Amino acid sequence: MNRSADVVIVGGGLIGCSLAAELAARGRSVVVVERAEPGGEASGAAAGMLSPQADAVEPSPFFDLALESRELYPDWARRAREETGVDVGYRRTGIVRVLPAGSAEAERSSARWQRARGLRVDELACEELPGEIAVRLGADTKSIQVQRNQIRGFATTVKQLTEPTPR
Repeated sequence: MNRSADVVIVGGGLIGCSLAAELAARGRSVVVVERAEPGGEASGAAAGMLSPQADAVEPSPFFDLALESRELYPDWARRAREETGVDVGYRRTGIVRVLPAGSAEAERSSARWQRARGLRVDELACEELPGEIAVRLGADTKSIQVQRNQIRGFATTVKQLTEPTPR
């Protein structure tokens, strides 16, 4: 048994396993070290969401990296499905952020700088929402922000992607 590898990846979640597959495809020998079940740690907790706009308070290099990752994800999901037959659950959706009445100006600042960068953030008054949604939001809510182009893919597919393929 060979006890060496070109690369050792710590973490057998979605990212670790994806990196291992990409490196192996490029001819590297790879070992993935996981302390629990593949996909059972951060990948399972995050539900596979890439939502840089919802999480960013201000512009940053990390935000730029997250946006780039979000743009690369659809191709990765397509290739994963083609190579493994497993649908990773990729969906391009939006996120609704509820702003209570009297929200501080700071809560709206992320929407402004994101719009200035050409990213879509819609702000709707409760009166513009269908009645059932507006009622559930309650009287204290004056508006909501809807951020488009968030990606959601469920990390339960990590387990499917890492299970041995029957031969």
